[in-house]
Amino acid sequence: MEPLLSNLSPQIRSLLNDQQSQTLVLKQGQVMLGRVKEILPNNVALIQFGNHQVTAKLEVPININEAYLFEVTSIGEMPQLSVVSQSSTTISLAEQIQMVLANLNIAPTKVNKQFLHEIFSNDIPVRQADLKQALELLKNDQSQETKEIIIHLLKKQLPISETTLQSYKTVQSNRTITEQINQLYQAVLKEPVTNETTDQLLKSLSQFIDTETVQEPMQPLNQEQFDKLTELLQHKLVSRQIDHESSSQNEVKANQDPKELEINSQVDEKAIANRLERQLALSDKQLFQFEKVLSQINTQGQAVTSRTLSQLQVILEDTTILDKVIQQLPTQAQDGLTRFMNDPSQANLLEFIQPLTDLIEQQIPQENSRQIFNLLTQMNRSEPNLFPIKDQFLIQVKNYLLNAGLDFEAQIYQQDKNTLDQSSSLKQVLLESLAQQPAFGREIEQLLHHLTGQQLSLIHEDPSFIYLSTTIPGLIGEDQDIKLEFYSKKDQNEKIDTDYCRIAFYLELNQLKTTMIDMNVQNRVVHLTVYNDQNITEQLNIYKDLLKEGLKKYNYHLSSVSYKPLPDRQTDFSIKPELNKANSTSSRWDVRI
Repeated sequence: MEPLLSNLSPQIRSLLNDQQSQTLVLKQGQVMLGRVKEILPNNVALIQFGNHQVTAKLEVPININEAYLFEVTSIGEMPQLSVVSQSSTTISLAEQIQMVLANLNIAPTKVNKQFLHEIFSNDIPVRQADLKQALELLKNDQSQETKEIIIHLLKKQLPISETTLQSYKTVQSNRTITEQINQLYQAVLKEPVTNETTDQLLKSLSQFIDTETVQEPMQPLNQEQFDKLTELLQHKLVSRQIDHESSSQNEVKANQDPKELEINSQVDEKAIANRLERQLALSDKQLFQFEKVLSQINTQGQAVTSRTLSQLQVILEDTTILDKVIQQLPTQAQDGLTRFMNDPSQANLLEFIQPLTDLIEQQIPQENSRQIFNLLTQMNRSEPNLFPIKDQFLIQVKNYLLNAGLDFEAQIYQQDKNTLDQSSSLKQVLLESLAQQPAFGREIEQLLHHLTGQQLSLIHEDPSFIYLSTTIPGLIGEDQDIKLEFYSKKDQNEKIDTDYCRIAFYLELNQLKTTMIDMNVQNRVVHLTVYNDQNITEQLNIYKDLLKEGLKKYNYHLSSVSYKPLPDRQTDFSIKPELNKANSTSSRWDVRI
C-alpha cells in the first residue's frame, strides 16, 4: 500500500528514525554482513549491522574492526552467531556472495549476484532458506516490480512465497477491491447450477457491494432479522434484570396487537447511531471485568465494600480505558471519576456510577460484533437514507474489517472456534468455494490474493510506532474504494496513543471536489491542514468554532486550521519514503459526501 502523507512533523520523523536505528529483530538462520566493533570476554562481541548494534556470542575467534558474513545460529537473551565467510579484509564481498550461492546450490548468474549484493550492501538480515526461495521467484520473473517486492518482503521478514508475491502485486495494482468483488459476484451469478456453497458465497460478497445492478433490489429486513439485531444489541449487566425484562416483554406481547408489535420492534436508527458513537473498543475480558464489578456495586447498594471499590479502581488504572471512559461521560461525572481515582470512596462513587453503568450497558460484545454490523449493513442497503453519512461510513468500515476475514488465520492460530463457527468470513467462504474447483476459480484467487495482500501490508510497527494502511469497498452505490491511513506513537502498553497520531482523509466532495484533510495530533492538540484546488480559507474560518467545540467534547484542543493548495504529485503525500515505489494511482481514497 502506498502511503499518502509526506510532511511528517520533525519531532515524529526524528523519533521514527531513532527507533528504526535501534530496532533489529534477529531470527535463527539469518545471514547478514557485520563489522566487529568490540571484542568482550568469553567469545562475546559487539557487532555493527548497518545502523544496528548487537551483542552476541560467537562460535569462533574473530578480529576487531573487520567485517564478516554472519549467520544467526540461535536466539535468546544473547544471540549466537557463526561466521559464514572469512574477514572481508582477505576476501571481497563479491567472493563472499559467490560462497553463499555455492552453499545454496544456486547458479552464480549476474542477476543472482546483483540481487545478493543489494541485500548485503543494504544490511538486510535474511535467512538462507528465504534467500533461496527469493532467488527461485526471481528466476521466474526478473522484472523490477518483482525484485522490489521480494526485497520488501525480506526487509519486513514476511514469508517468501509465490502467494505473498502475487498478493502484494494484486494490492499494488490499479484494480480496486470493489471491482474485484463485483466481478466475482457476477461470475457466480452466471453459473447455471448453484449449491449451498455458491449461495453462501453470493451472500458473503453482497455484504460489501451494491448488487442492485446485477440482480433485483434488496428487500427490506424482515421481522426475524430485526428481532435478531435487537437481541444482539441487548446486553444487560444483571441476569435478574434480563429475566425481569424478558418476562415483562412476554406479558406485553401477549396482550399487544400484532401490527402494533411489528412497529414497536423496529430498531431506532438514532439509538443505534448514538450507541455506535459510544463504543469504547473494549476487549471481551475488559467488558466482563466492568460488568462484574458494576453488578457487585448494584447488588451491594448503599454498602459497597472497600474490596469492590478497589476492584473498580484497578480496572480504571489502565490509562487507555480511563481516557476512553472519561471522553464519553458528562462533565460532572468526569470530575467525580477523577476524584474517585484519587480517593476510592463510596461518596465519590455516587457522582459517576450511574453514567458509567449506562455507558458500559451500551457496549457491544466482540462476539456479537460480526453479526450486528452485518445486519446494520443490510439495513443500510435496504434503506440508504436510514443513517447519516458518517454512520454509514462507520458501519461499512466496521463490517468489512470484521467480516472480510483479515484476521482469519489469526483466529485459526488462536483456535477461536466460537468466532469461526459463529459466522463465516468472506475469506473463509472463498477458500471453501475454491476447494470445489469452480469455473470462476480465477476470480476467487484474485480476490484471495487481494485480501492476503491487505493482511500482509495492513500494519507496520515497531516498539514505539504503528502505521496502518488499508482499503475497504466504497459506500453502497459507490464504485471507488475507500483508502485509510493512520500513523501513531504507542503508549507505555504498546497500544495506539490517541494523544499523538496522524490521520489522513482523502475525499471527493460534490462542491469542493478533491479534498485532502491532514489531521496531526500532538499531546491532544490538533493541527488541521485542508488541501484543495480552491482557496477555502474563508469557509474554514466559518466552521472553525464548530470544529473546536466538537473536538473539545473528546478532550482535544484545536490549535490551528490552515489551507494549502493540492500538490501536483500525490507522492508528495507520503509518510514513509521507502514505500513510495508503489503505483501512485493506488494511493487515493474517494468517498462522495
